[in-house]
Amino acid sequence: MKIGINASLLNDLKSGRGVFLKNLLSYFSKSNEFKFVLFFPFINNEVKNLTKGYKKIVIPNGEVSRSNNISKWDSVFTKSESFKKQKIDLLFQPYFKIPKKTGKWKLVVTVHDLINQEYLGFRKFCSGNFPYKLLSIGMFKDYLRNPSLIKKADKVAVVSDYVGNCAAKILKYPKKNIEVIHNGTDPFYQKKHKGIKDVLKKISLRKNKFLFYAGGMVYRKNIGRLVKAYLKLPEEIKKKYPLVLAGKGFWEDKLKAKNYENVHFIGYVSEKELAVLYSGARAFVYPSIAEGFGLPVFEAAFQGTAVAVSGRSVHPEIAGDFALMFDPFNVKDINKKLYEILNHPGRSRLTDKLKKEIMKKYSWKKAADMYLKLFKEVLRK
Repeated sequence: MKIGINASLLNDLKSGRGVFLKNLLSYFSKSNEFKFVLFFPFINNEVKNLTKGYKKIVIPNGEVSRSNNISKWDSVFTKSESFKKQKIDLLFQPYFKIPKKTGKWKLVVTVHDLINQEYLGFRKFCSGNFPYKLLSIGMFKDYLRNPSLIKKADKVAVVSDYVGNCAAKILKYPKKNIEVIHNGTDPFYQKKHKGIKDVLKKISLRKNKFLFYAGGMVYRKNIGRLVKAYLKLPEEIKKKYPLVLAGKGFWEDKLKAKNYENVHFIGYVSEKELAVLYSGARAFVYPSIAEGFGLPVFEAAFQGTAVAVSGRSVHPEIAGDFALMFDPFNVKDINKKLYEILNHPGRSRLTDKLKKEIMKKYSWKKAADMYLKLFKEVLRK
């Protein structure tokens, strides 16, 4: 049997979805039951090296669309002759973009989150509890189209129980066709790494003497309220524990220019630098309003760092047993929990026993095996 995979996500390995597909492919390659074909709009050398052993088909955007907008490729690449020639039996679409059905092939789609659908309601927009600053026409189109488009999928995989419940409630998708397949945790962050002194020295930090955030800087990540809450801490706390934020995007552009004292934006960091920053921090804080899974929470916790996290969306499901929770819309509550975790970090650390349980439950090998099993089940029907 031949499985086609939309592999365009691999061209953005800094994104959570790119990491998701990279990890699954590392295990899919060991399967003897299926032949895999990866489809791309373009491919760089890093991705070529990453996907050695896989058949790769590049379908340029111009072959399937008159638009220069590459984001439309995911919906229309199945119309190309290059795709049709492969005669696949099943297409795996590793995120929520439903392609044109151009044959008898089956379709399995992964839904990582339904943030647009959750929050694109008028009441929520007016309430102030809205995770986006700017709206696009594309977001509204997705909001209107997705409930009907998702019905084209033979099976929908979701990355958490939380997203599964959203899919059933918001998209009205039958629960019997929803498969919960949790993301794995990266073995790289499950072990300690050397070089902490050099990394911290480079950005003028001391071990156990800073508060850390790493992740996207889009509006829903809620960095604005985090900075407001931090600035309300007593002066002696802020001098002792500066706030360090790693990542790029909206919030960095907006807040960096204000040059707040003891608030440092350090941009993108390497994988090793990130692991070292997790382990060197007094505490890790993740204030995101909405997430489908939230890998940084586990990455920081595995490094032995205390974790404070938003009590909304998936976080109670994945981190309720160890992390300190706060209301992401309440600056006073965030401020209170920051004070608490900086003074008593030991209360919000992962125990060795719980770490082993989480590593067993959230494994990329387990996830890949479940996807292969799901493909077989769909093909049998």
